[in-house]
Amino acid sequence: MPHPTKPISDPMKAALLECFQASIDLIPDDLRPQFILVGAAASIAHGSRLWMEDVDIAGSAEAITAFRAAIDRGGTRFHICPAETI
Repeated sequence: MPHPTKPISDPMKAALLECFQASIDLIPDDLRPQFILVGAAASIAHGSRLWMEDVDIAGSAEAITAFRAAIDRGGTRFHICPAETI
């Protein structure tokens, strides 16, 4: 969730965008248009300077399934928490 007055630092902005890129890299090329950045992190990609700490992604069932399968195979920087968040 964005902080209403705190500006995001350049390193944090870079880290959020790197996280999204790392997630996209796990998806087959043909599914990438179905796996999109949404929420406050999308605003950052379009120039917002508000602080945030998470990356929200929306995707088709097929794209999300491919992402989850890549995580389950291991070798990524992502993991599934007990509450099913990534």
